Amino acid sequence: MTDAKFRGFIFTLDAIFSLIVASAAISILLYIHFVTP
Repeated sequence: MTDAKFRGFIFTLDAIFSLIVASAAISILLYIHFVTP
């Protein structure tokens, strides 16, 4: 694997990970917002 490809792979993983973290945080916030009175 070339260096550029490896860097792109890491970048893609990083983007996917941040998307997952963001959606998890949003769903937790929504859950708290709707569950607590």
